[in-house]
Order: sequence, then structure tokens, then C-alpha cells
Amino acid sequence: MIPEEVYSKWFYAEDGYLYNNKSKVGFKQRLVIPFYNAEGKIYYYQGRALHSWQSPRYKSRKIGNNIYNYYLVDKSKPVTVLEGPIDSIFVDNSIAVTGLKFGDEKLNVFPNKRFLQDNDASGNKMAINLLDTGTPVFNWQLFLREYDCDKAIKDVNDFIRYNKHGIKKLTSDIIDSYFTNRVFDKVYFTKKG
Repeated sequence: MIPEEVYSKWFYAEDGYLYNNKSKVGFKQRLVIPFYNAEGKIYYYQGRALHSWQSPRYKSRKIGNNIYNYYLVDKSKPVTVLEGPIDSIFVDNSIAVTGLKFGDEKLNVFPNKRFLQDNDASGNKMAINLLDTGTPVFNWQLFLREYDCDKAIKDVNDFIRYNKHGIKKLTSDIIDSYFTNRVFDKVYFTKKG
């Protein structure tokens, strides 16, 4: 479901290594997702495993700004923060933190940020922690009541693949009402659906 205009700018590492100081990081048989700035130059990249035998699932360049879409979002509008680049492709005006802690100071340049965490145990734990600070988080439980799917939904990518409504991108008009910063909404993140 990844649009051609996005994946056509990605790479496949049939065989390849990144040498960083004294370490050697193999990218063999991985999808390499480049992070582009506004001038179309690559400022970071991430290698994603394509096979179940590959570990770890993600390998990244170890230096630089590791926020996907950092230079391409409109900071004057709400910026949706997701975990991974592939999920963020399907959400308007979004970034992906790629292993960055959600409280990292690099995120302070986005004054109106909100978090769309994965719909799993670690995502729910993060949502509870963010709600304790009054930070807006996405309520998957309420969203999936209205936009049901035939399969279990772990993240945005799953929703785009399996939704019955033909939705190909999560726009503000679809998702805005499902963000909450109310502490009492933690109840939605403590039980498994």
C-alpha cells in the first residue's frame, strides 16, 4: 500500500555494509529507507529487515537526526508523532521517531505535537505515560469502534491494509477527534481489546 512516489525513492541493499568508526553494520537484504530534507538530500537512513531470520528488525545510521520527515512537516499545524517511517507515510503532517524516546528534546521544535503510538502493550504503556503529562495520544479503541477491520490492528500500516472503508491515508478530518489528553482516558489503554 506504500505509494509509488514514496517507495521509488527507497533502496534495496542486496549486499552492503556501513562503516561507522570501528563498527561494521550489515544492511544485506534490507530495505533502506532514506530520510530526505526539503532540498531532497538524504540526512539519515534506516535499514528494515525483509526476512523473519534477520535480527534486529531495524538498523540505522548511528549519527545525525533520526526523525523521519523532520524537515517536511508544517510545524504550524498539529504534528502527529509515530514510531516508524512506514506508518508515518499514511498519516498527514507526521514524523516518525525511529527508536527515539518520546520525551526527547529534539521533539520540542514541534509545539503542537500529538502521539499516535502502536496499538500494542508497549504503545499502551507509552500512552499512559504521555497522558500523565497531559500530552495528546491517539485512542485506538474508540477509533476502531467506528472504523472496524477484519483483522487485528497493531499499527497504522495494518489499518491501511485491512480497513473496510478504502481509506489510504489518515487525514486530520479522520483522526483529530480520536486524540485525547485527559488523564481519565487511561482506562482505554489498560485493557486489551
